[in-house]
Amino acid sequence: MNKPMYGVILLCRFLALMLLFSVSLIICHYGEASYDLSRPEPKKEPTEVNVGIYIVDISRVDDANQLFSTDFVLRLTWHDPRLAFDPDKEKSPLRVLSLNEVWHPFIGIVQQEDIVSHYKDFVEVTPSGQVKYSQRYSGKVHFIMDLRDFPFDDHIMALSASSYPHDIHEVLLIPDTSITGVDPVLTLTGWKVLSSGYSVDTSHMAPQNKYRSRFNLQIEVSRRPGFFIMRIVFPLSIIVFMSWMVFWINPIHLEAQIGVSATALLSLFAFQFSMGELLPPISYLTRMDIFVIGSTLLIFLAIVETVFTSMLADKNQMKRATDMDNFCRIFFPLLFISMTVYSLLVIF
Repeated sequence: MNKPMYGVILLCRFLALMLLFSVSLIICHYGEASYDLSRPEPKKEPTEVNVGIYIVDISRVDDANQLFSTDFVLRLTWHDPRLAFDPDKEKSPLRVLSLNEVWHPFIGIVQQEDIVSHYKDFVEVTPSGQVKYSQRYSGKVHFIMDLRDFPFDDHIMALSASSYPHDIHEVLLIPDTSITGVDPVLTLTGWKVLSSGYSVDTSHMAPQNKYRSRFNLQIEVSRRPGFFIMRIVFPLSIIVFMSWMVFWINPIHLEAQIGVSATALLSLFAFQFSMGELLPPISYLTRMDIFVIGSTLLIFLAIVETVFTSMLADKNQMKRATDMDNFCRIFFPLLFISMTVYSLLVIF
C-alpha cells in the first residue's frame, strides 16, 4: 500500500472517531434534559407558586448607601403533574432532580446587590408532582430610608421576590406562611426589631411593559439612639458649654474670650467633619442636623456677645457689659435646652 492511500485511511478513521464522540455527547446532553421545560398547563390559569422567605440574620445596616446585609432562606413550591411518578416503582418517596432539568419560575430578589447562593440548585418532587425548591442566600439589599427623625428613626426593610421572565398571567405568587418570618433570636446591633409581616402585590416592569406578581417580607426596625447620643449629642453639648465660659471672663480680657470662642468653634467644625461619614448626602435636614446647626449658632452668638461686651468695656460701660454677661449666663442655657427639646424630642 502506498503512503498517500495509507494517509487517507488514517484520516477517515480519525473523522469517524470524532463523529462517534460527538454523537455520544449529544445523546448524553439530551438524556439529561428529559423533562418538558415549558410552563405546566400553559393554556390555563397562571401557575401558582408558593413563596416563603425566612430571615436568619441581618448583620449590618449601611445608612450611607441605604443597604442592609442579610442571610435568608427562600422556599418555592409549585405543582407540575408532568413530574408525577409511582413511588413503588422507583422505591423512593421523593425524586431529586437538578433545577435546570425541570421548569421553574425563576424567582429573584428585587433590589439585591451581591446576593450569593450557598447550596446546589436541586428540587424535590413528590409522587403527586409537587415540586419544592429551597436555597439559602446572603448579600446586600437596597431599601428606602427617610432619615428626617435620625437618630430616633424607624424604617421598613423590605425583602421582595418576583418572577422576572413571567407576568401575572403566567406565574402567581402566594405566601407560604409555614416558613415566612424572622428568626426570633435575631439581634441587629444598633437596631431593635419591632415587627414583621408579608404581602403580595403587582410590580410594573417598564422596559418589557409587563406586570409581575411580587412577594414582600417587611421588617419594621427602630434605631437605638444611645450610640449617637453618647458620640454626638454629649460631646457637642460639652463644646457648646465650653463656649459659655466667656460669660465669666472679664470683658476687658478680649484675647482670652476670643481664644475660648475660637477654640469652641474650631472644635465644632472638626466634629462636624468627622460626623459627616455617618449620614448619606441627603437634601433635607434631620433632627441631628437641626441640633448641630443650633449648637453652631449658639457658639457664634457667644462670640458676637464677647465682641459687643468688649466694645462696651472700651467705652467705660463696664456695668452694662457685666449685666449683659449675667443675662447670657441664664439666657443661653435656656436657649440651648429649648433648641435641644425642639430638635430631638418634638414630633414634627
